[in-house]
Formats: sequence, structure tokens, C-alpha cells
Amino acid sequence: MEKNYINIAKKLSGEFLEFVNKAVSPFHVVQESKSLLLQHGYKEISEQDNWELSNEGKYFFSRNRSTIVAFQIGKYFDPNNTGFKIIGAHTDSPVLRLAPLSKLQQEEYI
Repeated sequence: MEKNYINIAKKLSGEFLEFVNKAVSPFHVVQESKSLLLQHGYKEISEQDNWELSNEGKYFFSRNRSTIVAFQIGKYFDPNNTGFKIIGAHTDSPVLRLAPLSKLQQEEYI
């Protein structure tokens, strides 16, 4: 059983590193996210259009190539009697960078 968890962790960490390697800027994060959303059945919509949404629908839109918003509508969603949850993140958060020339020096280490 423990080996199965290790294999799952290796797979997920590999997928995460693949994403990070492709997401070298906020613009790349949005583009890679669009690709992943389309692969998982999401439909791209426009902010300016009137939306025709349906229960169990999966949608996303982007703005200025640096912001992306994705959402999924539940099977039993009733706009007159149901709440919703929002989760947000920065598109620059997975962009991991190392400073090429660090000037910090402490105890003989740079």
C-alpha cells in the first residue's frame, strides 16, 4: 500500500515539475492552464459575451493573457437557492526562479 502512495506522489510531482518548467512567466502559466482546462473538458468563453451556462458545465475565460478564471457548475445548482465557492491564486506563484547572482554573503558562503 505504501509503495502505491510513493508511485502516486512521484507521478504528481513529475506532473507539477513539468507544469513549472513550462510556466516560466505569468503568460506561460495562463497558456498552459488553458491547454490543461481544454484537455479536461472545459469550454472557453468570453467576458464580453452573454453566457449560456448549464448545470455540470465547465468554463473558463482569460484577460490580457495574464489572468485566467475557471469554474464548474454543479449538477444541482439553482441560482435562486444555492451558494458558491471561489478559490484564487496568482499566475506568477508557480514561476520559480533562482537569482543568478546572489550578493548575500554569510560565514564565508555566497
